[in-house]
Amino acid sequence: RFLTQKSEFHNPGKHAYPWMSWSNAGVPCAPDTLLDFPNGPVLRHNHRLGEIDWKTQGPKTQSDITNMTGFFWKDPDINAFGVFTPSLGVGLYHLADRNQMPGIKLWSDGMGKHEPWVNQYTTDKRQCLEIQAGPLIDQGIKAQLQPGETHRQTEYWFPTTKRLPLAALKHPEEHPWELPHYNWARPETVDLFLQLQQAWQDHEPSRIPPAPNLASNLWAPSGMEDLGKALEWAIQQAAPDADHWKFQLGAWLAARDNISNALAVLHDSSDPRATAFSGVLLLTTEQDPAASVAEFERITEPAFLLHPQIVVAYDNALRQLKNATTLDKRRQLHNQVAALDSDDLVEARAHLLFDEGHAEQALDLLMNHPWALVHQQYRRSRLARTIRESLNLPMEEPPNFMGEDNLAEFGAYQEYQHKNL
Repeated sequence: RFLTQKSEFHNPGKHAYPWMSWSNAGVPCAPDTLLDFPNGPVLRHNHRLGEIDWKTQGPKTQSDITNMTGFFWKDPDINAFGVFTPSLGVGLYHLADRNQMPGIKLWSDGMGKHEPWVNQYTTDKRQCLEIQAGPLIDQGIKAQLQPGETHRQTEYWFPTTKRLPLAALKHPEEHPWELPHYNWARPETVDLFLQLQQAWQDHEPSRIPPAPNLASNLWAPSGMEDLGKALEWAIQQAAPDADHWKFQLGAWLAARDNISNALAVLHDSSDPRATAFSGVLLLTTEQDPAASVAEFERITEPAFLLHPQIVVAYDNALRQLKNATTLDKRRQLHNQVAALDSDDLVEARAHLLFDEGHAEQALDLLMNHPWALVHQQYRRSRLARTIRESLNLPMEEPPNFMGEDNLAEFGAYQEYQHKNL
């Protein structure tokens, strides 16, 4: 009558790595869903970020929540939680050892304007709650798993047709068993790199596999610690596809935060993916739009200059130069992809229209495009606010018309430390 969930995380490498884990159950809910969670201080994350006392300030049912909100328990009086919906006659409860899994989270999109954020994923448009447990206190931080370190956790889920008192939940009798460790995920994405690594270890150049070509979406897995040496070795063999391997090496270095060496390798490659990636890195990590533009200008393959992601990144670099002479170049870029209407392209077009002095057209584009719903991405809202201020128009606060929520910028979507709260 319960589900036992055992997890084991092991770092077999030579370096420490940041990690996090949350067990997440989506539970159907209704306005009368009862929120059975521990008492104690809770970090509340909605359009504001702050702490509440759950017993006196926390919502009792789903209908009490009107804005998408995440709750993180900081010092619960019991390590059990769950929900029960009388109108549906079903519920789900969770129990774990606090030493292994102190993290408790409740997420609700609430009743009202944010309901579409969750019912877009449910076949019957029904609302659901997310109840979560994890080995960390909240999702704004990560832990470090040291070389050779293993973390183990056991938790129990109790489906029920009646409401359960949290204090009545008991740990079932333990039945220990060994957990298998997974190898690298998705063989089709890693086998080629494992072959390369084995050829390097065996000093067998003839066994170097062909490098992923321009049509491939394979990226060198950054978790393979020795893969950089294998990639350097493949490049040294002066194979015809050495430039493709340079792209892979640059991507591997960048993913391991070795940006300066990554940029040097990428710049030395004739692979247009390397040039585009270098342009993005120079813009986002080095904050050097002029160098970024110089990289994008090296791209000569027409198909790459039609790729929406590259058009948006190139346009962004040109815009940050704040140079009137770049407007013509930006207009040329967008004219080439005028038939496409991806969200990022439309947003970039609105930026361009505003920079060209067409504020009304820019605002009309933002207001009438059918935006996809996204979490914690506020570029569209900021742009709309800027345009409306230039037109002396009031801005509804918070905005709720461009597929963007109004959460305070905190959580799993960015690195954040408690000391900054």
